[in-house]
Amino acid sequence: MIPKFRMWNRISSQLYLVDGLYFDDKEAEYVDDDNVLRFIGFKNIELMQSTGLKDKNGNEIFEGDILAFETDDEVINVNVFWDEEHALFMFESKKYNEQEPLAELVENNTYPFEIIGNIYENPELLEDK
Repeated sequence: MIPKFRMWNRISSQLYLVDGLYFDDKEAEYVDDDNVLRFIGFKNIELMQSTGLKDKNGNEIFEGDILAFETDDEVINVNVFWDEEHALFMFESKKYNEQEPLAELVENNTYPFEIIGNIYENPELLEDK
């Protein structure tokens, strides 16, 4: 799998797919809303990697995404993040103060889940849910 990234542009407060990363120059390459190729320094972005997984609608899941999944009793919103210590993608429920490997949610396929937002544009979706 070829790693795929997106970024949160701290200057424009917008989310973009990353077309290239240049570590020598410490820059990311992306195409803006006007279809213009742009470069931005690493210090001005939050980089997020694709998990390689998809939600129930076929949308690609990136770290920083907020997922909603239905249990028998309720809908729970969780955020996706990279866990450095365990070297894997995890999801976190603020409501239950729990963290679990994202692969378990996908592999078990017990509860359908979908992307409902991300931590930059929709942080309110994580408030006690």
